[in-house]
Amino acid sequence: MANTFNFSLQRLKTLPVKTHDETWEVDVITMPVSIREEGDAAPWNPVCAICASTRGGAMFSTPCRPEELTDSAALEAIASFAQDPHVPEAKPLEFLPPRVRVSRLPESMHEALAASLDELGIHLEVKTELPMVQEFTNTIATIAESSDSPIPAGSILKGRGVTIDHVRSFAEAAAAFYLARPWERIHSETLWFIRPQPKTRALRTCAVLGMGGMEFGLGFFASSNAQSRACMGELPRGTVWSMTYEPFERAPILDQELWCKEQLTLAAEDAFPIPIGYTETGRFSRPRADQLALMDALLRGFSAFPEDHGDYDELVLDTGTPEGELTLSRI
Repeated sequence: MANTFNFSLQRLKTLPVKTHDETWEVDVITMPVSIREEGDAAPWNPVCAICASTRGGAMFSTPCRPEELTDSAALEAIASFAQDPHVPEAKPLEFLPPRVRVSRLPESMHEALAASLDELGIHLEVKTELPMVQEFTNTIATIAESSDSPIPAGSILKGRGVTIDHVRSFAEAAAAFYLARPWERIHSETLWFIRPQPKTRALRTCAVLGMGGMEFGLGFFASSNAQSRACMGELPRGTVWSMTYEPFERAPILDQELWCKEQLTLAAEDAFPIPIGYTETGRFSRPRADQLALMDALLRGFSAFPEDHGDYDELVLDTGTPEGELTLSRI
């Protein structure tokens, strides 16, 4: 924890402290989004530190489980606001304010922040109310209550064996697939049997979604019967997998943070790729490394799908990934 905190502090020491009338408010908030990852006994709400300016704008530290929040979160939020805004096309401010205002930070976090601000030459104020923070929390609460609220799933990095390199490759493949628009050439009712056969039974057949203009991406089914039931609105037993696109604000909140922090590829603001499994009981799962690699390979293969492919009963996709060639047979 100390190393992370000192790293943020050293970054901020390179910035000038402005003398104009500006105050940044810092607090800890609970995000109004419930998450239930695989293995969780009950849903939980992410927490983070937020930094909001009296001149407008806000940024937050990495959302996490309540028990994982560290004393460095407050300074991390300030550093993000000043130097690393996790918003597409937002420019870093590259300065610090003369004042930081807090209210009810955890005691150890308050002490750590006070010591750092003293080193930076920034005055720390304690107030009972933080109007800018309150305005921001009201805004995200309103969004959470709407149909555009984030999908209540955990981070894509929570999938077993998944690394940031897996996610980066997947993001590139998903963007290429979206821009290639293979659903304009492949009927969504066509179900393809995948060889070599995936380990996960529910991923052994797939369909390109999008010809109907409602949902775009890949749908996975254990069999043609499972696809038929899904088309009738019935969820089969077990986990149903898909890779579809949603507006940025609908993506799981920890994925939003990851895409911004790592500057991962995104084809469009309304084309955030979401690989996810769900059950009839409402539980969400994120893919393991091998499952995500399969989705990556299929996205790349279908992206290169020729316009004059004809009406073939079998396709060979050159994925350009460690998965190698995938042979798809029409069912």
